[in-house]
Amino acid sequence: MNTSSRVLQVQPLTAEAFKPFGDVIEATDAAKHFSINQGYAERYDRLALVDANDLGGQAAISVFRAKARPMPMELSLLYP
Repeated sequence: MNTSSRVLQVQPLTAEAFKPFGDVIEATDAAKHFSINQGYAERYDRLALVDANDLGGQAAISVFRAKARPMPMELSLLYP
């Protein structure tokens, strides 16, 4: 059996360094974001676009950062 080894250098993941391969999806203060769910969550919106345009589609990736809610949780608003 022929085996070979390779040494990989660990480097921090940055958007600039990863650019040749695609987008880095990262929820930072620099990203477009806004508060949702009565202040219990922050939505980091459209961090990466997805090529879904074959049939006129459009998609985006968002990340949500949420705080724990106190328990028991009282629901004050429900959507049908």
